[in-house]
Amino acid sequence: MATSQRSDTACVRCELVHARTELFVSVDICGRRRVDVDTCELQDAWAAAHAKPRPAGAIAYHATAHPEYVLENGLDPTLGKLPCKHVCLAETGELAAALRVGTVVLEVEVDGLDLFYELGEARHHGTVIGPERLRVLYPQPAAIKIGWRDPAWRRNHSDCIALLGLPLSRRLLNAAEDECWRRWPRDGFDGETFKRVVAELAAARR
Repeated sequence: MATSQRSDTACVRCELVHARTELFVSVDICGRRRVDVDTCELQDAWAAAHAKPRPAGAIAYHATAHPEYVLENGLDPTLGKLPCKHVCLAETGELAAALRVGTVVLEVEVDGLDLFYELGEARHHGTVIGPERLRVLYPQPAAIKIGWRDPAWRRNHSDCIALLGLPLSRRLLNAAEDECWRRWPRDGFDGETFKRVVAELAAARR
């Protein structure tokens, strides 16, 4: 999250009230639930992060329940339990410890990797992060979750959304989902149908 003070007036670019560099704000959807939607800052931040790999000496953190296996074999995205295969990397050791996905926090050398930290968390897809890049962080950090928010509140991490070939606009994706359920309330819809409706709504907004 941004540390700068939030303005009281809506941004002329995205019509949301947000601080400079603030990527997401929480909004009410038809009084039913609170969700996070992206501000105009997200697309530029995402593009800038992916414009070049992480620099020499860059470090991230990962918590694991199986340190012996990971230190011998590395971090393999394909072993993830979720449909999107990735390794979660935290920007700080304290955040890795706070996410409660493992008991041992590892320090991970991420120089040369293509990562975008979104509210403190990056998602690495594809190649195995080799064991030579891993070491147990000592001393183990305290659990501190300041600045993090579950990606589920904004549908998913932006890198996972982009990997599906979808735009990053959560407002557009939320509107497309509502439209799909309106059209197919009983039968539901698949991923390709959802993409078609997203494209349709995007074209209508131009």
